[in-house]
Amino acid sequence: KGTITTGPIDLAARSLSDAFHVQPFGKVLLKPAPGGGIQVEVPLDGTLRGTFGDGLFAVRGRAVFPGLAPPTSAEVHLNGTGLRIAVPGQFYAVVDSNVSLAAVGAQEVSISGEVHITDGSYYRNFDVLRKAFRGVAYGRVAEREGPSLAKVAPWLANATLDLALTGTHLGLRSRVPVGSTDLELGLDLAVRGTVASPELWNRVEVLPGGKVVYEVVHREFEVVRGTLDFRGDPTRPLLDLTARTRVRFRGNPAAQTISGGHAPETRSDPFEEDTVLVTLKLTGEYPNLDVSLSSNTSELDPTDLQYLLLTGMTRREAASGQTGAFSIPVLTDDMTGLAKQILLAPFVDVVRLGVSLTGAVNAEVAAHLGSRLKFETEVLREQGGGSRLAAGFQLKLTERLYLDGRVRAVDPSVARQNEQTRLFESKLRYRIPLD
Repeated sequence: KGTITTGPIDLAARSLSDAFHVQPFGKVLLKPAPGGGIQVEVPLDGTLRGTFGDGLFAVRGRAVFPGLAPPTSAEVHLNGTGLRIAVPGQFYAVVDSNVSLAAVGAQEVSISGEVHITDGSYYRNFDVLRKAFRGVAYGRVAEREGPSLAKVAPWLANATLDLALTGTHLGLRSRVPVGSTDLELGLDLAVRGTVASPELWNRVEVLPGGKVVYEVVHREFEVVRGTLDFRGDPTRPLLDLTARTRVRFRGNPAAQTISGGHAPETRSDPFEEDTVLVTLKLTGEYPNLDVSLSSNTSELDPTDLQYLLLTGMTRREAASGQTGAFSIPVLTDDMTGLAKQILLAPFVDVVRLGVSLTGAVNAEVAAHLGSRLKFETEVLREQGGGSRLAAGFQLKLTERLYLDGRVRAVDPSVARQNEQTRLFESKLRYRIPLD
């Protein structure tokens, strides 16, 4: 039994980027508990105050400990202002908190209160292909992650959660080799469930002005609006996102373009380039998302828009004499499938492109190409009226190791004996630096 008056105390945890600095003149009261054990109390007039990084915290409350075992009862309050929580290279948040822990027996533990994120950013690099080859080319890189709260304090694993999680500017940055996101989120969430199995409820808003970049096809979409509605499972929110981009193309001179509230305009110059506003909508339960495309022109249907986004040309341009007989199958046997997978890539991290024996690009998806992938097609018209196709890709596996693939095809009108010929080849290439 007695009173402990604290002096300056520094506490550091391996999983945290900053140390706790407890200021002097806090009070800790010790006395026997009525049912046995010892009661530890930090009274209101002896609140433990201190700093964590640039933030401030204050702790008060009481707990009864039966020896070295977890508390049999507790009531602890934590207030924080400007507390910075970080996982290097992945996450940081500056939070204001008002959180309480209550325990009535070891099996009835609850954590409740409010957490407001004033600033923060979440970043994740999904480039697993690069990571896989990095271990071979450069040696393994150790990635340390701190233990979870449930492992640090197992008696908290089944603690029930009732937290309000809010925030106005949480950045979301993700990167896959086929694209990236740079979004700002507004949070209005309820955290429920348990510490070991948390649940998320309510809504996250994607603020206007964010960017979704598709590096393979060199398109950048700007977010108009977006929401994520959570119904418990944190990994399966309902997504509803609208984004727009502008694409230049040479359109049909007889087509009409709708602009704002004005009447449709008809073009007369067949060589005039149009700038079409393409709207992308992603809807559905993550990761099973649906993609839809629309535009501000009556000239282009959804399939035209898919061609336009991937190639910079419409189906009519592809079928015209400028591109030859192989123009339609040059890009894909399933344009809709390919377009959908590429458009979803920055969100679901699942795209793989490959050149097929027919000279098309397969819309199979599994991942991680993007800025390390170079894909190009070329169609050449021959004087005899036929066409030659060359389609290929180059995938950068490491700084020196590349995978090349190429398809060459010849139209029957120029092939020998009126037969269409194709040649497919792929190879690994290693670059040796001369210096």
